[in-house]
Amino acid sequence: MIPTKNEEETIGRLLSKLDRMGYNCIVVDDSFDSTVEVARKIMPNGRLNIFRGYGVESPSVALGVTAAEEYVVVMDADGSHPPEVVSELVRAIEEGAEIAVASRYCNGGSRGPCTFYSPLGNMVARAIMGLRTKDITGRFFACRKGVFLTNSSWSGAGEDLLDFFYNVEKKGYNIVEVPYEFKDRVAGNTTKSNLRAIIWRYLRRSIAIRLGISRGAGMNPWKSR
Repeated sequence: MIPTKNEEETIGRLLSKLDRMGYNCIVVDDSFDSTVEVARKIMPNGRLNIFRGYGVESPSVALGVTAAEEYVVVMDADGSHPPEVVSELVRAIEEGAEIAVASRYCNGGSRGPCTFYSPLGNMVARAIMGLRTKDITGRFFACRKGVFLTNSSWSGAGEDLLDFFYNVEKKGYNIVEVPYEFKDRVAGNTTKSNLRAIIWRYLRRSIAIRLGISRGAGMNPWKSR
């Protein structure tokens, strides 16, 4: 499941690789460019479903997950998440994990070109919430559909991922981390000011979760869809 926003330069090579690997793909698109047209040209074979998103990150991701079957891999389209890791995540789920996290920070993983802000924000958020999972902010993971939909409200701009990991750890789900090396974007860029704003939003959410006042801590409009 791939959420996209103006990824016409990158979606083609990702879908080409996933297609050769034999995977069905779901794209939820919030773009103003030709992302959808490129995607349809690359995978015209009936194994691609495309949905129009809600214009907000988490509801768009959740919409895509509702269209999945038993389990789903969530990943970005910008080239930072290597498609080769998908097979390892799927294998972990098939071998009994309920959530398999592609991890930059476990043994064997690497944050690659990530700026200083990203690992710092991840570390501080983990510390505030007391989580064992080492990579809670990368949004590259696999899980069973029902686990995803019933452990966060998925109503925000991405920070609900913290609610998800807090809830699944609290409930004792079997979480496996799969090491990978984070790659730089194939095209486009993320500015430092945007990254700092995202990290600050995640840290505020971490504090709200710890204090029990996060709006995402309660369940959730997606489980009945």
